[in-house]
Amino acid sequence: MIGKTHRRFWKAFEKLPVPIQDLAREKYAMWKRDPFHPSLGFEERRNNVCVVRIGDHYRALGLREGDTVLWFWIGTHEDYNRFRF
Repeated sequence: MIGKTHRRFWKAFEKLPVPIQDLAREKYAMWKRDPFHPSLGFEERRNNVCVVRIGDHYRALGLREGDTVLWFWIGTHEDYNRFRF
């Protein structure tokens, strides 16, 4: 799979604590090697929205089109729970 990022993703990313930014980079590298690695919890929801687990308390969201995922959001699990798919 190919990963791309929206500028909104980077705005949210910059607000994260540095250790979470580092973890997100690690998880993205893992996702590029194996999108379905169990520790990522990668799943596709309705409307082609994909979710990846960034540790226990953070998630990243992307929109899948074919073999490309456009990552558009990253934040806390609490904020993630407010999304409706």
